[in-house]
Amino acid sequence: MTQLRSIPSRVSVAGAVVAISFATMTAPLTAAPLTQTATDETALFATTTPSAITVAASHSTLSDAEIADILFMREEEKLAHDVYVALGALWGTPIFSNIAQAETSHMESVASLIERYGLDDPVDDNPVGVFVDPSLQAMYDDLVASGSLSLTDALMVGALIEEVDIEDLLDSIDETEATDVALVWQRLLSGSQNHLKAFTSQLAAQDIDYEPTVLDVATYDQMLSEAGQGNGGHGNETDSDEDHQRGHGRSGDTNKSRQGGRGNGRVG
Repeated sequence: MTQLRSIPSRVSVAGAVVAISFATMTAPLTAAPLTQTATDETALFATTTPSAITVAASHSTLSDAEIADILFMREEEKLAHDVYVALGALWGTPIFSNIAQAETSHMESVASLIERYGLDDPVDDNPVGVFVDPSLQAMYDDLVASGSLSLTDALMVGALIEEVDIEDLLDSIDETEATDVALVWQRLLSGSQNHLKAFTSQLAAQDIDYEPTVLDVATYDQMLSEAGQGNGGHGNETDSDEDHQRGHGRSGDTNKSRQGGRGNGRVG
């Protein structure tokens, strides 16, 4: 799987292509101010709560790879959540706090699978910014540092996280034979599509053309085109990129190194 710390983000800024390594970035980009509009978000992730996945019957047994995916995704979603909490507190931009709330719902859905199959939860009671896996801890530190350079950098961090998350979820969907697990992955995928569109839309508002660095162009374009369609061809998410970009009454702060399975570590 993709190792996030080694991925450069390439964007076109005012016609110039700029490569940014999240581990080595030293100079901030200039961020244009963003316009926020107040709206309501009471239905945010209504279909991704733990109770929503109980309609699917449990698979009697899981493969080692399926178990590794579940455990990894639990902490991977925490990483996305925690980065957004940190960047939201720094920049005060609703998109981060709104998507952090969505990531909380993602974490809870994966936690339901962990409980259902009697697995040990790697997140447990760990606070924001604390991870069991040392590579995820290092990723968190790098991403927050990079996103702290400027608001533009923070938005690019968000887009990159969602790109990697989408790639990982597509792989996990292909791998699992458990209907209940696949249902959760599909719903998380639909959410990540919406999040990716929200971040890239914010960048586009600053005349920045975000170029995918993880997904191939065809998959990237497909994910964006399906965003906001309710199920995105994969699941049944209810949030939209517009919800995340705007200010909401629920925009306050809220609270993924895998050892085994496929790959060397991923995040989303």
